[in-house]
Amino acid sequence: MQTRLVLALAAALLLAAGCSSPIEKPGADGGSDASVTDSATATDARAADGAVEADRGGLMDTSGSPDGSTSLDTGTRPMCAPTGAACAERADCCSGNRCGDGGTCEVVNNCVRAGDFCTRQNAGSCCSGRCDGDSCVDGLGGSCNGRGCLDGADCISGVCACGPNTLLCGSTCINPQFNDAHCGACNNPCGAEQQCIDGQCQCFDSFRDECGLDCVELRTDEAHCGTCDTPCAPDRLCGGGTCQCAPPTRDCSGVCLSTTADRLNCGACGRVCAADEVCSNSNCVCGPGLTRCPGGTACLNLMNDDVNCGMCGKACVGNKTCQSGTCLP
Repeated sequence: MQTRLVLALAAALLLAAGCSSPIEKPGADGGSDASVTDSATATDARAADGAVEADRGGLMDTSGSPDGSTSLDTGTRPMCAPTGAACAERADCCSGNRCGDGGTCEVVNNCVRAGDFCTRQNAGSCCSGRCDGDSCVDGLGGSCNGRGCLDGADCISGVCACGPNTLLCGSTCINPQFNDAHCGACNNPCGAEQQCIDGQCQCFDSFRDECGLDCVELRTDEAHCGTCDTPCAPDRLCGGGTCQCAPPTRDCSGVCLSTTADRLNCGACGRVCAADEVCSNSNCVCGPGLTRCPGGTACLNLMNDDVNCGMCGKACVGNKTCQSGTCLP
């Protein structure tokens, strides 16, 4: 009996020892396979996350500006920094670049060219970083897709550039034929009352004449009477294109005089009043305290005239004289 028990126990131990190897081996191999698979999955996930983060950083970065989308819609385009140049924010870098963590401009891969779809919320996906609400836009020198250029530029051969019949004035393409600030040439502004038509500054009112940047009427303008830069004297007015004496004065030998009260030019140039006369309302009349009696020519003082004492025709007789307009002995 004891011998059987010992043999049975030995067989059980041998069986247990023999089975452990085939079971353990697959287990070990399976564990290794699982470990490799898990490691690859984690690596792929991290790579995918990194790609997403890189893509998000390259396409969605708005330089940390809370109103980046608004500023991107303004159309302004400052001087940009090229790839590898130092920068402080995205707006510093040229189109197709972003300001990286190292403080230098980096190329943005797979960015959206000007003319392609975008929204203001993802304006950072545009190569320029600017979106007009439904398509990416770019300034001079930027890439484009048939449309989507700023600063007056046209999309020419895939690049935003000044088109035919336009000039580059500063950083903007302009049409010099109709631009009031650059009429006919850059930095050639029209006056406040002028507009640029066919490259020339012209007055709004076709009946007015151009004198430099001023629109005037040569027939009546005291500063440009008859011709430009021909001013009238202070005492003259412009009428019919000539400088004339202002009423009620008259031109007397080149001098504007008031003939209504000038005793040397009373009522007309050269008409002189007598010594006892004054000029009043263009007529020579007796001076204060004097009277001209009917039929007479002289101015008399009726207060002491013996022939006209107190009134015309009243003469003092006898030994009387006219005193204070009364005949007294």
